[in-house]
Amino acid sequence: MTTSRRPALAALGWDETYEAAYASWANRVDRRPGRVSLAFNQNFRVVTDDGEVDAVAAGRLKHRAESQAALPAVGDWVVVRQVAAGAQAVITDLLPRRSTLSRRGAGLAAAEQVVAANVDILFIVMGLDRDY
Repeated sequence: MTTSRRPALAALGWDETYEAAYASWANRVDRRPGRVSLAFNQNFRVVTDDGEVDAVAAGRLKHRAESQAALPAVGDWVVVRQVAAGAQAVITDLLPRRSTLSRRGAGLAAAEQVVAANVDILFIVMGLDRDY
């Protein structure tokens, strides 16, 4: 399947590399690729071919994660399972990341916090008042 068959995702950066990474799920009718557009605690908004869906991370995905940084973040390409239209989707797998924008997490633990994944362009903006 080429990116021309996924025009909504191609506009967000879906390409042949992601298509190849998704190939093992392509024959499953209950799975589809998507990109995380919003992440708030354990709730996500994912853009798919059919539009946006609300989603949560699967328990298996959370259990396999070695750290918080291994869980979905904004910009990640994911595999979602949605049983019925309008129902909440479940993020079952995370496709390989090309890049991450991360920082030290808040609090006493020095854990990595992924702010965004698969970032191609980053703009740094600062005021002219020299208050850096």
